[in-house]
Amino acid sequence: MTGPVPTLGNTFGAVEIGTIVAVYLFGMITVQSEFYFREFREDKLGLKCAVAVIWFLELGHTIGFTVETYRSSIVYASHPQDYSSFKGIGVALLLGGIITMLVQCFFSLRTWRLLPNPYRFIGLLCIIASVARCGFSTWLASIALSAQSVATYLNNQKWLITMLLSFGAALDVVVTFAMMYFFLTKRKSALQTTSRMIDRLIGFTVRTGLLTSLTAIGSLIAVCVFSRVFSSRTDFF
Repeated sequence: MTGPVPTLGNTFGAVEIGTIVAVYLFGMITVQSEFYFREFREDKLGLKCAVAVIWFLELGHTIGFTVETYRSSIVYASHPQDYSSFKGIGVALLLGGIITMLVQCFFSLRTWRLLPNPYRFIGLLCIIASVARCGFSTWLASIALSAQSVATYLNNQKWLITMLLSFGAALDVVVTFAMMYFFLTKRKSALQTTSRMIDRLIGFTVRTGLLTSLTAIGSLIAVCVFSRVFSSRTDFF
């Protein structure tokens, strides 16, 4: 028994919606980067270079999705059945894995430096895990670059995509709760002025940690639910 027939709305349309969101988020990153370089000129050169590297990687990540959207909606608009390879998404996956590793290593390193023994080793383990995740992500991207069918790619690599998203969400949660534990412990013995600063740090930790993990969980749900749409019609993809 065959599954539901996919439409342009939940295939190519989904790619276009995702690209629009990606471009919007890249705009936010650009504004944040410009604000950082303008307001924090005294920061160390290494930190400034890290921000610049991440911005350029995000630029490449956005270009990858944009190119793939152009191919799917313009180049193959009249003959979507011929759309098979998706190298733009492969490049985006490769750069996205590197970006995720850099960001997670940054927060994990902060955990390593702030937490006392033996809890600081949580940060070290997260750094090792993040580098390992980047390796698997690079492997997934290399497969995407050489894949000739979206349906076959999703069917064969769904386990790896699921593992990477789950692993990324788990790392974000571990680092976030480790940092929150440290700040809440310090808050109990802090002065009122220091407590307000710690509250701001807790809020920053929640926004940068839990929100990214929720995004990864949302992506995981989308992969599990909507991958059946792509695999249900191998002649279309």
